[in-house]
Amino acid sequence: ASTTAGTQILPAVTVAVQDANGNTVTSATNEVSISLANNPGNATLSGVTRATAINGVATFVNLVVNRTGAGYTLFASAENLTGVTSSPFEIKTGAAARLGFTVQPADATASAPISVAVAVQDASGNTVTTSAMAVNISISTNPTNATLNGVTTVVAVNGIATFSGLIINRAGTGYVLTAAAQGFGSAASQSFNILPGPAAKLAFTNQPSVVAP
Repeated sequence: ASTTAGTQILPAVTVAVQDANGNTVTSATNEVSISLANNPGNATLSGVTRATAINGVATFVNLVVNRTGAGYTLFASAENLTGVTSSPFEIKTGAAARLGFTVQPADATASAPISVAVAVQDASGNTVTTSAMAVNISISTNPTNATLNGVTTVVAVNGIATFSGLIINRAGTGYVLTAAAQGFGSAASQSFNILPGPAAKLAFTNQPSVVAP
């Protein structure tokens, strides 16, 4: 049956060992394997994927598909028996549970714009496309005490908050951005570097000092 990503498929999937006329062979104890056949979300199937038939029926408990998509099918197989494909089913997005960077910050020069995107996700990492949550971004690892300028609070559109034109004004190695939203834990970006911009001016780094005559 259709369910949400990361949630057990209920009722448990059952596969019968049958004769050529479609009757269940109640004496059968074949080991049956189950796998994803059509896999529109490039998902992983977890849970009990191999089961021994009891009274001719193999029961698969705790089957979970972790990615959303419509038109999934399962394929059941057993040695020396013709396999069978299930009817299609849908895996839907779960409730909003976390934030995740979908576009990571890249290395840039000081005061050059940086673009990142943060998704509102369910517990399995699928984007909750109905979310219009306000997401805030800040510097969490700041090796040079820099300032983050630009629009730092964005409302998600179709579950994704896009930040364009973020600017960090000081060169440094190992910056990390953190995204946060009210009621949610924060999400950290991968680390990145801010490089010096092109040569533009001179500055005294060691000023003249007063010397007694």
